[in-house]
Amino acid sequence: MIPRADREAGFTLVELLVSLALIGLAAVLIAQSFSFDHRALLSLQDRASTGEEVSAAQNLIRLKLINLAPQAAFETGTPGVDMDAEPDHLEFLTTSPQLGAPLVRYRLSLSGKGDLDLLPTTSGGGTPETDAALLHGVKSLDISYYGVTGPDRTRGWVSSWNTANGPPELVRIQLGFKDAGRRIWPLLIVRPGANVDTACVLDPDTGLCRGRS
Repeated sequence: MIPRADREAGFTLVELLVSLALIGLAAVLIAQSFSFDHRALLSLQDRASTGEEVSAAQNLIRLKLINLAPQAAFETGTPGVDMDAEPDHLEFLTTSPQLGAPLVRYRLSLSGKGDLDLLPTTSGGGTPETDAALLHGVKSLDISYYGVTGPDRTRGWVSSWNTANGPPELVRIQLGFKDAGRRIWPLLIVRPGANVDTACVLDPDTGLCRGRS
């Protein structure tokens, strides 16, 4: 028969071993929890970073389009704007936020390596602005235009735009990413801000109508 003291000592040892095992298990669970939380935090930070990147790109495109430069086409007697509007690219002339700065021509397009580019070249012999890709890892770019089109003069979305009668009422830009699960491009629809003044002859050096202050 095992003495009482020995039995109590044995139980104490077993309890100690069980306690150590439970503590070890708890430590593993806590470590896994911290690891999961850390990964989740990194994922949220990554999504926030990419979301800010997309938002910044959209804001810049919107800013340039709402500053679209009006232009009168006196040779045809109809107002117009200087645009090359196709489904895979959009080239347009825009005013600068700085008074007296030259007009700037921009081209929005997708490069062969998957960069969304907004490349500026100046009109009137000015110095080109610094260019850089807005976004990397872009899979597809689809631009469409809304306004009155065709001989029946109906409004609708078209894949290319004839600028002879002015700017489109709306420009819709859709984008697809190679890493679609990580980045989302919210549908971007912009109303170009050019109000065509048929009596205005633009001075490309100042961005103002000639003879007007």
